[in-house]
Amino acid sequence: MMNKRFAAIALLALLPATGSACRMYMSPEFYPRAATQVTKNPPRLQVRKVNFVPQVRSDSTCDGIGFITIELSGPTSRDIDSYGVFIREQAGGNGEAPLPTHPITPRRAENGAATLHWAWTSLSADADGEVRWRLELVPVSRSGMLGTPIPLCVASDDSCPPLAGDRP
Repeated sequence: MMNKRFAAIALLALLPATGSACRMYMSPEFYPRAATQVTKNPPRLQVRKVNFVPQVRSDSTCDGIGFITIELSGPTSRDIDSYGVFIREQAGGNGEAPLPTHPITPRRAENGAATLHWAWTSLSADADGEVRWRLELVPVSRSGMLGTPIPLCVASDDSCPPLAGDRP
C-alpha cells in the first residue's frame, strides 16, 4: 500500500497544474464521426497494467482524489488516434466515482504502450474498508463501431486476478 501511495504522490508531483495545486491529467475525449469509405473495426486490446489509487490520503491539496492509469497493448502506434475506449462500471463504484460519459482517447506512453487516465473525488469502500471496482473497457472505432469488451477488476487489496502484464 505504501508503494501505491508513493506512486500516487510522485505522479501528482509530475503532472502539470494550471489553476489548481492538484490537477489530474485526464485522457481526452474521443470523437467518433460518420463512416468514410472504409470502416475499420476497433482493435482487440489487452489490459497490461493498472495503477489504481482509490483515494490519495495526504496532507496535500490532493487529499481525497483518486485516479487510475490503464496500460493497454494491442494497437500499433500509427493506429493510436483512430480509436477510443468506453469505460463502463460493472460493480463497486456505488455511483460516486464519475466515469467518463464519452469514449476517451488512449495516448502513447514512453514505453510504447497506450494508456488511459482519469480521476475522481469519491469512491466508496466496501464494509471491510477495501475498494473493489469492476469495469468494462469497450474499444470504439472512429466510425463508432464497438469492439470486444474487456473486463477489468481493480482493488485496493490483492483480491483481483493478476493481469497478463503483471505475470513474470
